[in-house]
Amino acid sequence: MEIETAKELYKTALQNFERGNYSKAIRQFEQGLGMVNPQTKLGGEIQLWLVNAYEASGKSTEAIALCQTLVKHTNYDVRQSANYVLGIISAPELARREDLISKIPSLKDVADGDQSNRLSVKATQQARSRPKPPPPLPELDLSIPPQPSVTPNSNRFIGGIILILLTILAFLAIG
Repeated sequence: MEIETAKELYKTALQNFERGNYSKAIRQFEQGLGMVNPQTKLGGEIQLWLVNAYEASGKSTEAIALCQTLVKHTNYDVRQSANYVLGIISAPELARREDLISKIPSLKDVADGDQSNRLSVKATQQARSRPKPPPPLPELDLSIPPQPSVTPNSNRFIGGIILILLTILAFLAIG
């Protein structure tokens, strides 16, 4: 029964994480982790997501500390994932050129039912000018061009050429 509750909390925490509600997700991951054995696969998966939530909410020290314990987890997949994540979150930060970076607004203050922010986003989207559509391409004529008609005169010409060639071949065969 407690495992099912932990799985439900885990599922809800994932949804909150995906929505950007990191502090709520952290609480739910921690609560779910308290209901399972941390050395099981489920316990390891919850802890890995907890590492991600810590990192996303700016708690890098907690994320790295938890990840360092997960590299010794009893489950092989959890250990592998922890090693991978630890390499990423403990890597030195590269210098960034501010002119190449897009600012992404934080979602942590947006509540699920908060309509005011959604309206401002919609108003912002409507205020943007839409680019002009490209000019239409000229229509292509895809009809089959008319074929030259074969006239009786052209057939006579071809027949004459064939007759001359046969005559030359006959003289060469006799001679």
